[in-house]
Amino acid sequence: PPLLLLLLALLPLSPAVPCSPQPNATHFICTEPTLSTFPAGLPPTTLAISVEFTALAALLPTALAGLPRLQELHLSSNRLATLPEALLHPVPPLRVLDLTDNLLADLPAGTFTGTDHLQHLVLRGNRLQTLQPAWFRHLPQLQWLDLAANALAEVPPEVFRPLRSLRSLDLSRNRLASLAPGALAGLRALERLDLEGNRLGTLPPAAF
Repeated sequence: PPLLLLLLALLPLSPAVPCSPQPNATHFICTEPTLSTFPAGLPPTTLAISVEFTALAALLPTALAGLPRLQELHLSSNRLATLPEALLHPVPPLRVLDLTDNLLADLPAGTFTGTDHLQHLVLRGNRLQTLQPAWFRHLPQLQWLDLAANALAEVPPEVFRPLRSLRSLDLSRNRLASLAPGALAGLRALERLDLEGNRLGTLPPAAF
C-alpha cells in the first residue's frame, strides 16, 4: 500500500559498517576516511592488516587479540596519538609494523616486548621527541628502522646497540644538532644511514 511505502521511505537507514571483515580471509584492507574504530571480528587466519587514511584515533589493548598468525600491520595516515602498551603482545609473529604519519609523541616502554620477529618498523612522520632504550631491547631481527620526520633532538648513547641485525636506519628530517659518542654504537650490520635534513655540521667518528 502507498502508506506503507511512505512510512518505509521515512525510516532512517542504519549506517553501514565500513570495511566489514570476511570469514577466513588472510588480508584485510580498509581506507575508509570515516572509520574511527578498529574493525572487530577479524578471522584468526589474518596474516596482514592495512587500516590507512582513516579517522582512527585510538586502539584498544585487545584490538589484535585472536590474531595469532598476524605478520603485517599497516596503520599509516591515521590519527593515532598513543598506543596501548599491550597492543602487540598477542601477535609475536609480527614482522612489519608501519605507523607512518600519525600523531605519536611517545610510546610506552614495553610496546615492543615480545615482538622478537619484527623486521620492519616505520615511525616516520610522527611527533617523537625522544628515543627510549626500552623500545629496542627486544628486536634482535629488526632490519629496517625509519624514524624520519619526527622531532628528535638527540640520540641517546648506545640506544640502538641491541639492533644487531639492523641494515637501514633513517633519522632524516629531525632536529639533531650533534651526535653523542656511542650514539650509533653496535650497528655492525648497518648498510644505510640517512641523516639528511638535520642540523648536523659533522659526523664524529666517536658516534660509532
